[in-house]
Amino acid sequence: KIDIAVIIMVTSTSIPLIFRKYCSLSDTIDIFIEYLAVYSTYIMVRNIITSEKKKDIFLDIILLGSSLIVIFGIDRLNFNVLQKLYDLTRVSQVSEWRMTSTIGYSNAVFAYIVSLMFIALGKYSITKSKVKSGLYAVYIELAMYAFYYCNSRAGMVIFALIFVLFLIKIKNKNYIFLSLATVIYTYILVVIFDKIKSINYTATMLALEIFISLLVSFILGILMKKISNNIKWKISKKSSITILIGFTSILILYFFI
Repeated sequence: KIDIAVIIMVTSTSIPLIFRKYCSLSDTIDIFIEYLAVYSTYIMVRNIITSEKKKDIFLDIILLGSSLIVIFGIDRLNFNVLQKLYDLTRVSQVSEWRMTSTIGYSNAVFAYIVSLMFIALGKYSITKSKVKSGLYAVYIELAMYAFYYCNSRAGMVIFALIFVLFLIKIKNKNYIFLSLATVIYTYILVVIFDKIKSINYTATMLALEIFISLLVSFILGILMKKISNNIKWKISKKSSITILIGFTSILILYFFI
């Protein structure tokens, strides 16, 4: 069913060509080829990567690649140190004050990075390796930069709702605690970073502060796993969900006000 849906999505990009309703023939053909390449890759991966081990490796590669998108986004939003790379990839310069990275649209960056953050949260919760726990926490911290700098109110509200559903689906109470605590402390680190950045606003300080925040996330990611393993919950899951919904409602009101 997913493969059929993907094929339909690819085919739909040819509609402007069939009815000659395109604004630019060359741009329309480029978009069609890009979609075809992306979804053809998806179908290939869908049928080649079948074992759980291969899926884990593939997801880790995607998370690693996505971390570069966040780094590029932070750089383009500030000093464009990597401008030569953007020139090679033909990425147009933007004057928008929100993070667009190499994708060119802040809401698309938000949706892409934050959706992968849920994958990282899940892998962070279940992994037993200390090093991997820290690395997943680092990715979540990077994803939180996109969450913060894309400044998408609609996206934040949708994220809050999906996050509650994500937590409701989790059966292990320790994993609920881990996910909630991780999202909170990574967001706090980004806010602190943003305040410090405004004091010493140079490319060197920007890189140093990001590195420090990621290092702190790595350490906290390992510590949080140890703490959660020693917690014995006395609160019921229904009570926990009620608290989470209340907390999320407050966040939604905050974003709208």
